[in-house]
Amino acid sequence: EMEKLVPRAIAGTCEQKVFLYAAYRLQFLELLDGGEQHKAFTQLTKRLKPLESCAPSPAEFRDLCYLLTCRSVHEVVRNWEGA
Repeated sequence: EMEKLVPRAIAGTCEQKVFLYAAYRLQFLELLDGGEQHKAFTQLTKRLKPLESCAPSPAEFRDLCYLLTCRSVHEVVRNWEGA
C-alpha cells in the first residue's frame, strides 16, 4: 500500500527504498506509541529489515530494535509527538 505513494520519478530506484524506509519507520514508531508492540515487531521484521541498508545510519535499525524493549517511545525519542 505504501508503494502507491512513491512518486513515479523515483519508482524502482534507491531513492524509492529510502522513501519507503522513512515511511515504514514512522509507521513503526506510531505503532509503538500506540502500544501495539506485536504489530510494531511485524512492521520491523517484514517492512524495515529488508530496507535496513537504506537507513540514514548503520546504527538506526539497531536503535529501532531497541525501542521494542522500551515501555514508550517517549523514553528514548525526545520531543516525540506521535501520530
